[in-house]
Amino acid sequence: MKENDLRGIVPILQAPFNEDGTQIIYEDLEREIEACVLDGVSGAVLFGVATEFYMLADDECINMVKTAVKAAKGRIPIFASITRDSTALAIRDAKTYRDLGVDGLMMFSPHFYKPSTKMLQDHIIELANSTDLPFMIQYAPQNGGGIMTAQSVKEIREAVKGTLFIKAEPQPAGPFITQLVEADIKPLGILCGNGGRYMINILDRGCQGIMPGCSHQKIYVDIFNLWDQGKKKEAFDLFELMNRNQRLGIGANAGYKEILVERGIFTTNVSRKPCPPPPSPEMRKKAVEEWKELAKYTDVGCIFER
Repeated sequence: MKENDLRGIVPILQAPFNEDGTQIIYEDLEREIEACVLDGVSGAVLFGVATEFYMLADDECINMVKTAVKAAKGRIPIFASITRDSTALAIRDAKTYRDLGVDGLMMFSPHFYKPSTKMLQDHIIELANSTDLPFMIQYAPQNGGGIMTAQSVKEIREAVKGTLFIKAEPQPAGPFITQLVEADIKPLGILCGNGGRYMINILDRGCQGIMPGCSHQKIYVDIFNLWDQGKKKEAFDLFELMNRNQRLGIGANAGYKEILVERGIFTTNVSRKPCPPPPSPEMRKKAVEEWKELAKYTDVGCIFER
């Protein structure tokens, strides 16, 4: 995989828990992967913030990677994110996930002890070069983990041997993406997360992909395809409709999981405790109504029968 091979929508997978949060429902994860394939995404990522990585045990992460790789069957690339604060442990995870068959790695910056820019650079370079897999930097300074600049990314690019991407999601992301583009750092694949809230703006600035949470990703796919075909007005109109509705009246993970349950993909909408309080019946109803309103304007892919 080269930097220009990963374009479009690359959702962060949600973690499916049973009713009391004690177990992962791996069959639900399989359905989530299948829905991603049917919805036309360009790849999928485990252990982003939307995966609630901070609530997962090591053995669960390993089993989730095994499940996702097996379910994808090579139809879409699967990335695994490394969330360790320790470089040594991060390298161990990188090699474990490589051996389990992932197609690429992502890195969430060390965030307990916030490293200096130079320390963060060294961590990224050592980790990226520890395998020959494509590597993605997740830069989300609002979540901790140090500060990067276009110059520091350029120095990382010069030191990393293989394919390199950056998921650039400071808030707002647009100015930083412009800085990366103007710095002419090549080869570098630039994607962005932040729930796709600024999708059209950052695509116009030179971003090649969006990484939202996973639930109604086909809407993002349709917007991206319209934009990519030069149908900018149609893309913007659908984006505006999504932006009005996609907040779903409730927090991101709860909202995504409500839709996954509605689509027959997830069995429950549970997150592990402690977590934000569950949505009220009124908020849940509003979330489903808003998703159905969006579904009128786009093909949301497979709805599974139980």
